[in-house]
Amino acid sequence: MKNISELYKKDIMATDGRVLGTLEGVAIKKDWTVSGLTVKINNDSIKDLGKRKPFLGSLRMDIGTKHIKVMGDNIMLNKSIKDLGELLTKYHENNDASHLLKMEIVGLIP
Repeated sequence: MKNISELYKKDIMATDGRVLGTLEGVAIKKDWTVSGLTVKINNDSIKDLGKRKPFLGSLRMDIGTKHIKVMGDNIMLNKSIKDLGELLTKYHENNDASHLLKMEIVGLIP
């Protein structure tokens, strides 16, 4: 795959064959490398992960790239659902875009 956009909405599966959720985005470091995937967690998986569903909206969490086993038609992780609960991080922890505020603008579209 050439573009991150080709991965959006793909299922993210655990080793036990259960779908954790779908890919919603990526976590990017200041050096523009991808550090993790943002997953929109399926309601069926929330309880098994030991997490709580937000009052409004869907639960979104990040999983580090080191936990990816295969990327193809789906994205396969290297852990089971029960083991993934402690590996997921809060969505906003890896998506702090405050470093973008000091970047220079190269050009503007009129």
